[in-house]
Amino acid sequence: MKKVLLSFAVVGLLFATSCKDTKTEETAPATENTEETPELTKFEAAKAEAETKLAEAKAKVQEAIEKGDKKAQEEAQKALDAAQKTWDEAKVKFEEVSEKTGKAVEEAKEATQEKVADAKEAVKEAKEATQEKAAEVKDAVKEAADKIKK
Repeated sequence: MKKVLLSFAVVGLLFATSCKDTKTEETAPATENTEETPELTKFEAAKAEAETKLAEAKAKVQEAIEKGDKKAQEEAQKALDAAQKTWDEAKVKFEEVSEKTGKAVEEAKEATQEKVADAKEAVKEAKEATQEKAAEVKDAVKEAADKIKK
């Protein structure tokens, strides 16, 4: 469940950063969950690194454009392209993980609903059995009372 919530938090973070103005990009370290799996921590670290490199590359391209240095601009553009590729790969990987997580959540939800239905049926059967036993005990008490009266 924690993985699912953390995945949704990461999706929200990606959505928020994709809609944000590119002039003021900053990354903050994620401190939501201290009991993360090593794979998730590695993924978040790689994602954060890709975001940082992308932001730095954009800044370098903008700086080179402002200075008018064509060679520096070309190098910065290459770095930006590489950072963008890394970011896109991380994004695709995240979408795959999100899809798998979503399927797992649906399966867990369906299994839970089945268990709830089974539990309701078991309670209903137990109630019926209790009513039957109560009727049998009532009949037995009535018979015993009739025998005592005779």
